[in-house]
Amino acid sequence: MKVAVDPRLKMWYVAFTDNTHYRFWFSPLLRKGFAHCYAFTFDTEAQRWIFYDPTWSGTTIRCFNQEQMERVLTAVRGQDIILQVKITDKPFIMRHFQNCASIIGNLLGVNLFIPTPYRLFCALKKNGGQFSFLSSMKVEKENYGRYSKGNNGETKGS
Repeated sequence: MKVAVDPRLKMWYVAFTDNTHYRFWFSPLLRKGFAHCYAFTFDTEAQRWIFYDPTWSGTTIRCFNQEQMERVLTAVRGQDIILQVKITDKPFIMRHFQNCASIIGNLLGVNLFIPTPYRLFCALKKNGGQFSFLSSMKVEKENYGRYSKGNNGETKGS
């Protein structure tokens, strides 16, 4: 099985946020800044941004022109943690438990045994995900577990 996205859309932005409209019994167990995740990309052929947001109440897929997307990006810039990620053609395993992290993981070809937004973040960082220009400098300097940057710029962890 291959990643189920258009092969022309190789670069995605994955955003992690605490801004959600729902809370569950397990919400206090989630790491701060990682209650939810969503993704977006730019389709150069269509000249449109594609916004993909899977939530418990349904999935939102929207297309934005540049002006509309600039308003969205202004709202999340420096507030959400955003990684720039290249899609690979690695196979993925469909999980029975579906949440935002497992769905975005499937979109990007990332296997997650326990799908949480923070575990997705760690897997993307481990596989070469870079902080986007949309993330604040404060976010880049914070320590995000074993996948944080060391003093010499190398990624810690295996």
